[in-house]
Amino acid sequence: MSDFYTDFARLFEENGLGEFVSRETSEKFELLARKLEETNEKFNLTAITDREGIIIKHFADSVFPSGQLAEGADVIDVGAGAGFPSLPLAVVRPDLRITSLDSTAKKLGFVAEAARELGLNNVTTLISRAEDAGRSAEHREKYDAVISRAVAALPVLSELCLPLVKKKGLFIAMKGPSAFDEAKEAESVITLLGGDKAAFADYTLKNGGANENRILVLVTKKQFTPTKYPRNYSQIAKAAKKAKYEDARRRFT
Repeated sequence: MSDFYTDFARLFEENGLGEFVSRETSEKFELLARKLEETNEKFNLTAITDREGIIIKHFADSVFPSGQLAEGADVIDVGAGAGFPSLPLAVVRPDLRITSLDSTAKKLGFVAEAARELGLNNVTTLISRAEDAGRSAEHREKYDAVISRAVAALPVLSELCLPLVKKKGLFIAMKGPSAFDEAKEAESVITLLGGDKAAFADYTLKNGGANENRILVLVTKKQFTPTKYPRNYSQIAKAAKKAKYEDARRRFT
């Protein structure tokens, strides 16, 4: 079996991420991969357990949004789970100050421990629901960028994330091919919450013949979010479901 660096360098270069390939970076990612595998045996963190899958679908995928983040930005990862994209972003962008937010303490325990072992002093954790953080004075409209990967449909995710974004800051939703439809469904919500019209940046995760299309939905915050938002999660989800139903009715009646 080839060593980790060989696989890491090859897969990152194949995905156009060669600028992040170094022995130092590889050592950190190797340590993170080992810790992920070891911890995953005790409790479920990820269904992706093979080396190439971890490097491509967790590490490379998490690194792609790095070019959208300003130097020295305060970033919060909403629904960070086991630390993706938080931890890989912290590895390749030590200038960023990253907060990993999740409601599951056990997962954030892994993130905090991994950050310590990798020497990532730019990562902190926050055990909270996104809507609670968005209503708190400590976190509301305090972040240069809010990023979220595979958490919820965009109409719901926008209300969870945009209240955390500073005016003129950026909300980044990491999505698959459904991004364009989701963005259309979320247009009115994004506007209501102070966001500008969504822009998109697409990329392809190259994994042999099984390439996967990925899309970043990019929303700049133009105005402050009205104080009544975010609502409780059940209200957010119910409103999104109702809006989708009413939109479908208008189209087909």
